[in-house]
Amino acid sequence: QYNVGGLRRDLITLAGDFAVLEAHIGASQNMGGRIAAVGALGVGAVVAMMNKAATAAGEVRKVEVGFETILKNAGAAKRLSEQVREFDIKTPFTFLETAQVAQQLLAAGFRNDLIPTLYGIGNAVAAAGGGTDKFVRVAQIFAKMRAENKLRMFEVYQFARAGIPIAETLMRQFGTVDARQINKMYAGKGSIEAIIARIVGDFDSSFKGAIERIQGTLPGAMEN
Repeated sequence: QYNVGGLRRDLITLAGDFAVLEAHIGASQNMGGRIAAVGALGVGAVVAMMNKAATAAGEVRKVEVGFETILKNAGAAKRLSEQVREFDIKTPFTFLETAQVAQQLLAAGFRNDLIPTLYGIGNAVAAAGGGTDKFVRVAQIFAKMRAENKLRMFEVYQFARAGIPIAETLMRQFGTVDARQINKMYAGKGSIEAIIARIVGDFDSSFKGAIERIQGTLPGAMEN
């Protein structure tokens, strides 16, 4: 699996690499000068840049294929991949793991609420001092809730173990930390969607901006 410091950082590095390449080549107005400019940079360096770009593009394409398998729509899969890349650029979490999380949430039934859920989880995890591993762990809790169509005390415990102050969130949103009581409040079709939306919304408002504050940290470096 390709993960040399995270695909996100490689893509950003590639953007800088190609800017340098363009500056060298663009300064020459004739073909001979452009070839000489490439030679000055070194053929090996240019080839390495192109290989890295191809590998990164291949990983992005794999992500799109995974999304397309679930969504059954190539256009929707491409748009979601772009949204995940945009989320990744703004966060300290690695692209491939973020994409895997998105795929798990998709499989569990998340659709239009997927990207807002990623941001809510990301802010809560960042506020708790977590990195990519914790981000993945918390997202899996939401996926399990959605797939099983209910909140259980086990999930409440798992949130707490991940360092997420879930008791405060539940008290603010539902007035209780008892999962059974919360499920009763939202009995019926769409109940778990409403419960998740309130939890995620609380995460996003209570911990807003936490992702940006740790943006400069290395992916996964802040694990407990």
